[in-house]
Amino acid sequence: MKVSMRDRYVLAEGVEFTPLESLPDETREQLGAAEGQTAVTRQGSRASAKVIDDEFSRLLKCFRDPSSIPEAIAKFARDERSEPDEIAILAYPKLRRFIEGRFLVLEQSALRDLVRFTYGRGDRIDEFQILRPLA
Repeated sequence: MKVSMRDRYVLAEGVEFTPLESLPDETREQLGAAEGQTAVTRQGSRASAKVIDDEFSRLLKCFRDPSSIPEAIAKFARDERSEPDEIAILAYPKLRRFIEGRFLVLEQSALRDLVRFTYGRGDRIDEFQILRPLA
């Protein structure tokens, strides 16, 4: 997938940030969670949760409003009082993975909308009943 620095990206609907500290101890141990990490998920998506550090979590949140990658990095650098060039070098591969995983999508993309289930809780298919969606 080609990623352009001119395109404006936004967090897709249903993207959620969960600090791993808020999870039960047993779950954190299973994940091998370190302090200051966050799980990023997208409601209704088959994409697996991504575990990221707090710094990258704050950068991703700069995409709550549509922004180009340079705009988001510049805003983040100002907020964090950091050097934008260093942030860009470290963050670009991660941002690319989040674009490929459809957590970050083009501003005008239909992929921005919340993923909707075809069947919901209580629906029946032949003799089977949906108890809950798996994603």
